[in-house]
Amino acid sequence: MTVRELLENAHLDALGLLDDDERAAFERAFRSAPASVRAQIRDEQSRWARMESCLPRTEPGEDLRERVLAAIRSEIDLESASEALVGLTPAELGDDAPISGEVESIRRRKVPAFWQGAAVAMFCVALVLGGAFAVLLRDYTNITQQSRQTAWMERGVSVFRNGDTLRDVLLDPSSQLSQMTSSIAGCSGSVWTNPNWEGFAFVVTDGLRAPEGTSFRVIAISEDGVTTTTLAEKIEANGSLQRFELNLNGVASGTKLAIVPVVNGQVGTPVLTCTVRLG
Repeated sequence: MTVRELLENAHLDALGLLDDDERAAFERAFRSAPASVRAQIRDEQSRWARMESCLPRTEPGEDLRERVLAAIRSEIDLESASEALVGLTPAELGDDAPISGEVESIRRRKVPAFWQGAAVAMFCVALVLGGAFAVLLRDYTNITQQSRQTAWMERGVSVFRNGDTLRDVLLDPSSQLSQMTSSIAGCSGSVWTNPNWEGFAFVVTDGLRAPEGTSFRVIAISEDGVTTTTLAEKIEANGSLQRFELNLNGVASGTKLAIVPVVNGQVGTPVLTCTVRLG
């Protein structure tokens, strides 16, 4: 019995498809085979035995034996052809000649290796492009942040318009800042005073927006909270960083200032309030 026949019968024996006479002949041939062949046959039988546990418990058809033998022969022939092709040059393979059968099947098996290499190359390219995109995104984020900071600084400088006023706010120790308390989220304000401004003050607001039909008024509230004095009848608030000038002549230090909404002539609840400090 040849090695090929031994392998065929080994698979059939593992699947229980040999009759008594065939099994006896297989055992005799197996015992007389070299040790390396016996080891290979046992490995094959073990592999098929493990696979059998995954098969459904159904009765085999009458043609199962022939189909198993055909599959085994095909694999053996294909393996032999594959080994014969190893190391041959394209001229020896006869690329220009018609190719059929198992040789064509072997060549087709080489295609996945090409696509695997292409996939690895594409993956590497994707990594490089992804890294480049991350760097560009980081640079874009930094530029955007710097642009916003620059725009904020420019807006802050433009609020004071007058260079002397800005210098007094930043450098003059006699300048007084009164931070305003807001009753609206996202709205803030402050009042700046300086003895050199001859009784005038500057109110700076951000996020103060007047809805349609509403205006804002700046008032001074007496200590008892009853008497009010209008310091600015109407201020235009559009939600941006803005500056409003107030005349505080006659207003004592410690007076409470408030920005209140006015709707149809009716004064509402203060939006921004602070106690002004005069130098």
